[in-house]
Amino acid sequence: MGTQRTKIKICGITDPRDAEYCSEAGVDIIGVVLAPSKRRVTAERARDIVRASIVPVAGLFVNEDIAVMNRLVHACGFSYVQLSGGENESTAQKIEARVLRVLHIRDEASFGALAAYRRYDELIFDSAAGPGGSGVPFDWSLLAGRTERFFLAGGITADNAAEAMRIVHPYGIDVSSGVESMPGVKDHGKIQALIAAVRERE
Repeated sequence: MGTQRTKIKICGITDPRDAEYCSEAGVDIIGVVLAPSKRRVTAERARDIVRASIVPVAGLFVNEDIAVMNRLVHACGFSYVQLSGGENESTAQKIEARVLRVLHIRDEASFGALAAYRRYDELIFDSAAGPGGSGVPFDWSLLAGRTERFFLAGGITADNAAEAMRIVHPYGIDVSSGVESMPGVKDHGKIQALIAAVRERE
């Protein structure tokens, strides 16, 4: 049981009411998807979600043009840009918001990409099964001994969050499909159960 409060990020928010619920329930960051996905929202919807949230909101992009990302940062009011594709360091340096950089973990060799990362505010270690929201965990034992501060993503639910925290000791967890009744539809009961599981493990 540590003293550090584990951060909770809920991604794939599509409804401002869910943003409001997450904010009030104790979630630390919420994410909206602006890349091809069942959870993709329009810029207008993203702006409504930002307005409904009292916690920082991340806009998730996959290999998007830098000008488009920065335009949406300002139009929607994102606190973070989440780079979930193969974006290079030059792109990260030009983002006009805080940066969440996703590293998709397939095996030990996946961590080699970190050597090129210079500009980021938080790291997310996710499954290599997709750009996000796959619901597929990776081998958490690969994170043993890692010293970076990171969010753990990929197939986390209320049922396995405590085990993930025991094995990995992440700075935070990042969940999308694990708190849904169907893609893009968040289940408030599952969100509350996830938060309770994380806080109980602490």
